[in-house]
Amino acid sequence: MTDVDGKYVVFKREDWDQFCRGMGEGGVHVDGTEGIYITELCDRVLEDAVVLREQDIHCAGALYAYAASVMATHEIMEQMGADPDSREMRDLDKIVDWASGTADRARQFGKRVPTL
Repeated sequence: MTDVDGKYVVFKREDWDQFCRGMGEGGVHVDGTEGIYITELCDRVLEDAVVLREQDIHCAGALYAYAASVMATHEIMEQMGADPDSREMRDLDKIVDWASGTADRARQFGKRVPTL
């Protein structure tokens, strides 16, 4: 598994469910000593997460549109006097770079019509 953004990990539902069933009721800690039990982690779901696969024929277009939208926000904030060196503005720059770069990569590979 590749950790692309350093913040989230994505599994196919069937793989995650199989992993959680395999954990049973064991009390294995995520960090080895204290913290969240893996069985507790199995119950956590991000309700607002969306996954776009680079192989999807629509992925590049969706990410280019997202990058353009974030860039528009950046430009509006800049016009309103936001400090270009602020954390928010730097984060917006990073998001634009990530979305554009991922879109460029998806354009090379995105040939598959999506399925549910």
